[in-house]
Amino acid sequence: MNLFAFFCASQLTGCNQASAYQNENGLTASDDKIPTAVVKNVRQTFQAKFVYGDWRFEDARVINNSINAFIQIPDKLDMSKEQQQNYINQMICPAQHQSEFWQQVSSHEIWVHLYTHDKRYTVYSKCQNPNLSA
Repeated sequence: MNLFAFFCASQLTGCNQASAYQNENGLTASDDKIPTAVVKNVRQTFQAKFVYGDWRFEDARVINNSINAFIQIPDKLDMSKEQQQNYINQMICPAQHQSEFWQQVSSHEIWVHLYTHDKRYTVYSKCQNPNLSA
């Protein structure tokens, strides 16, 4: 865990309650169009980022035809929803210069979800996939 993530983790108090995970919002788990090898690569990439520290990579799942990575944090972040989303994009999402990773991901979307105790209440953001930039 980098120093900024450690600082944030030690100053946590407020995760927003938006939930892209709840099935009642119309999301369904499916893996129809995303190859298993791609999901496995995403899992391995996130597992490697969260080996040490209190933040735990839970899993990556295909939901609504996108890959969703779930990361459990010990306490709520003391940031606005927008700040948390920016943090996810800048510090947690795979870097855009990781061309081999993004080439395998191809045109599939990756969403990262942070949650404390219940996956129904996450703060989430879509990673910027350079293959989808036009």
